[in-house]
Amino acid sequence: MIPQSFPAIPDTFAVERTSLDAVNGGIKLHIKTVIKKGITPKRILFIVHGQSEHGDRYDHFPSFLGGFFDAFFMLDLRGHGRSEGPRGHVDRFDDYLDDVLTGLLYLRERCEPWKLSSDDTTPWVHLFGHSMGGLIVLRLLLQGARVPVSSVSVSSPYLGLKFKVPLLKDRAARMLSRVWGNLILPTGLDPKFVSHDDSVVKAYRQDRLVHGKATPRFYTETEWAIQDLLSRGLYLPASLPVFFQVAGEDQIVDASVTQDFFNHKLRAQHKKLSVYPGLYHEIFNETSKSFVFQDLKSELHTYARS
Repeated sequence: MIPQSFPAIPDTFAVERTSLDAVNGGIKLHIKTVIKKGITPKRILFIVHGQSEHGDRYDHFPSFLGGFFDAFFMLDLRGHGRSEGPRGHVDRFDDYLDDVLTGLLYLRERCEPWKLSSDDTTPWVHLFGHSMGGLIVLRLLLQGARVPVSSVSVSSPYLGLKFKVPLLKDRAARMLSRVWGNLILPTGLDPKFVSHDDSVVKAYRQDRLVHGKATPRFYTETEWAIQDLLSRGLYLPASLPVFFQVAGEDQIVDASVTQDFFNHKLRAQHKKLSVYPGLYHEIFNETSKSFVFQDLKSELHTYARS
């Protein structure tokens, strides 16, 4: 669900929904494809959403980025949106990486008939991750997986919480993770901190596919994935540019941790960080989102020319 004030998917795009077999867990993953009608796609955006939400919350992206991208792929991770699996639960954090790789494999299969006749290359693909999706994208690159993308960007990546989890709650979660890891509990996230736009907050509260749940195993696995990334750092190949877009007034994730990681732990020949003072966590859903989209488009044009 997107706010009523947001633009819907333009009529120039066709929408498809498909179920994919997850690598493990015996579950079905949902992926939504939005493709410009009547053309062979040359530029594609693959979206990895954040915790509790789902791909349909990015339906306004084609209106803002449709002038650059010809197709959008919006995957629902396991336990989210229209995909199967217990809400907010994961046995291993890297199951999410497998989900993304499954989606990218599907994209690659779809790309086969779209190969450009001039040089027989597949379309240019940009990988985008928001919040937990940003952590997933960065960890995917850390694992050294062969990711068939041309460039990457992350929005308010989840590399640490803004608030400190009480010690008693942290210890309880770690104990439960071993004995009752799939116990579904509310996250306690206050939707008012996703955006300054009241219509966004209202839509978030009313969205039946936004579950607001997490399990003890999800908590411990995510904490482990974050610490592993922060301790090891990330080295990207020279051919892969990366763009960090960070909320300056984020009340959900700790923007200072992200900036420290970018400055000291990320080794990339082509990297850029933009911080947006006064913006809450979902910068692409903020009242000034047009400026955030414009920054992303500017970077994308730079990548496409290189």
